[in-house]
Amino acid sequence: MASSPIVFRTRIRAITLSLLTLGSLLSFFITPLQSDSAIGQIAIDFCDRPSEVDPNTEFLRGDCTSDGVVDLTDAVANILMQYTGSYCSPCRDACDVDDNGSLEITDPIMLLSYIFAGGAPPAPPGPLECGPDPSVDHLTCVRGCQA
Repeated sequence: MASSPIVFRTRIRAITLSLLTLGSLLSFFITPLQSDSAIGQIAIDFCDRPSEVDPNTEFLRGDCTSDGVVDLTDAVANILMQYTGSYCSPCRDACDVDDNGSLEITDPIMLLSYIFAGGAPPAPPGPLECGPDPSVDHLTCVRGCQA
């Protein structure tokens, strides 16, 4: 039996509210990254001077925090960056999980689906091997994979 449109919209609102609440509750994991670490300083520099980036920087798609691991923290960072402005990723291109050239709510949702529900993996270069962005878009990456 198919859900009615009202039930479907209610579920989507509940999921979105849950993700935003999760983002607020876990923001203390992201905030120290901005102010207390070298990665955070690069992210702050990137937000202030977005033109100083190498377009060939290699990264893991989905690794929004550029810590070398694709996990829940990346989805939360993506939500915080898009909806609260309280986080600036050192690699915005990595946050574009579906590689459509823009950051949207579908990016953290797709990432959570991949991590927890066996959904489709993020677009190339993917979450497991570092690589450059195969597409041309306005999103940039100051810091991706470690050497």
